[in-house]
Amino acid sequence: MAPRFALHAHSETRAAGPSSIPDRAIRGRRILPLVADDPAFIGGIRLIHRLPPGGQGCDVFVGKTSPGSGRTAGCAVVKVLPASADRTARRLFSQEVAVATSVRSKLVPEVLAADLRCTTPYYAQELVPGLPLSELLSIGGGRLGSKDTETVAIELLRALADVHAQGIIHGDVKPGNLVVDDARLWLIDFGLGRMTGEDDTGLLVQRGTKHYSSPEHFRVDTALSSASDVFAWGLVVARSASGRHPVDPTLLLDDRAYYRALTTGARDLWPLTGALRTAVERSLHPEPDARGAAAGLLALLDPGRRPVFPPTPDCAPTTTVRRYDTEEIS
Repeated sequence: MAPRFALHAHSETRAAGPSSIPDRAIRGRRILPLVADDPAFIGGIRLIHRLPPGGQGCDVFVGKTSPGSGRTAGCAVVKVLPASADRTARRLFSQEVAVATSVRSKLVPEVLAADLRCTTPYYAQELVPGLPLSELLSIGGGRLGSKDTETVAIELLRALADVHAQGIIHGDVKPGNLVVDDARLWLIDFGLGRMTGEDDTGLLVQRGTKHYSSPEHFRVDTALSSASDVFAWGLVVARSASGRHPVDPTLLLDDRAYYRALTTGARDLWPLTGALRTAVERSLHPEPDARGAAAGLLALLDPGRRPVFPPTPDCAPTTTVRRYDTEEIS
């Protein structure tokens, strides 16, 4: 049986209050009240709370879905792009929705609804229970135990293997984009996602989070690939194991110095040992082709475990959204 995260040593589930959002689904998250101008419903979803703002200046809500349209009632996270958003923000939002909707995996929250043509484009995703790994690390003394680290490593590889098998790059793998609960992990937030082979060279923005970026994130003449996600996986695992960043433990290096540190191969991988250390060392190679694929690293760490893609019918998204050109959603 897979180990349970330390989170559940103090995770009693309280009865749902008037909001009808189960406490377990939002435990530990920063929940904000709705404001006077907020709508009561978006796309048939009743809004209950706000969450902190998202990328592209999005308003983010927690809401309740209604039964019907081929789905059962449940909880959802709704991201709404302001009407004042510029064309760049609209294009990035459209890309996020298209990529998130394309993913078929039980390790990625399902997209429940989306509308890119309305004045304030939005999309809604299943709300999964648990805490972001970043929060779990902050309440756990900054690091995970060896068993929990191994669980994070294997479950994140399963999610990445699913995503990569479908020709998708996440682009921003980091503790804040991983939700954990019991021995489960979900990969969330495809705001910087893209399809494999998509040309993103020359971009000076929207290339990831510095301390979970690969060397190619810093090279504007080099496109990101699935190997970029694999590099970020290695950083997440090393950080979870030790409580320190393996390349910049003080988090004080400027971009140029940090890039040099990434490319020289200097890593502090304490306390990793055995096959997990070998896999992380491989994933953090400066050259993308030398890192190995997520599915290959998964086979190294857990030969009996396989990616869950292709999905069973009950986890396939029910919403189809194509990517719109800027002019179509302006």
